[in-house]
Amino acid sequence: MAAASPQAPISLLLDTNILIVYARQGSPADKLEAMLHLQAGAAEALISVVTVGEAFAFARKRGWGQPKQDALRELMRTKLIPVDINRPEILAAYAEIDHYCEKTCMPARPMGQNDMWIAATARVLQSELVTMDKDFDHLHDILIRRRWIDPTSLRDS
Repeated sequence: MAAASPQAPISLLLDTNILIVYARQGSPADKLEAMLHLQAGAAEALISVVTVGEAFAFARKRGWGQPKQDALRELMRTKLIPVDINRPEILAAYAEIDHYCEKTCMPARPMGQNDMWIAATARVLQSELVTMDKDFDHLHDILIRRRWIDPTSLRDS
């Protein structure tokens, strides 16, 4: 009988809010890690370059000092794989998602352009998009796979 081949890690694309939790460290990040097992290598952790920009904008708006920004930069450099959106297939997926949202979601559920880029990246990479907000719900199981994590599950009880 042939030995079972090791299973490749699943591919997760982290939304900006998930990256921020990891960057802050502490109890919420530990709880998130217990759910996702990124440090253990159970999943390939990807981020869109859009998420990189959003994370640094968030850090500036919140007045993060240089040490905390350096820790964010180090996390992105060593633990995550950034994905450039300047790829024909991601550009086409963005157009597909934008068209879908305009035809089926407007005006009840407008979607931000940054979220469309993140969703397009997840679609092309066939990655599961991990988020703590509801911005991608209308795309789940139609154009992308989305894993929603309830933010209250990360709070200390």
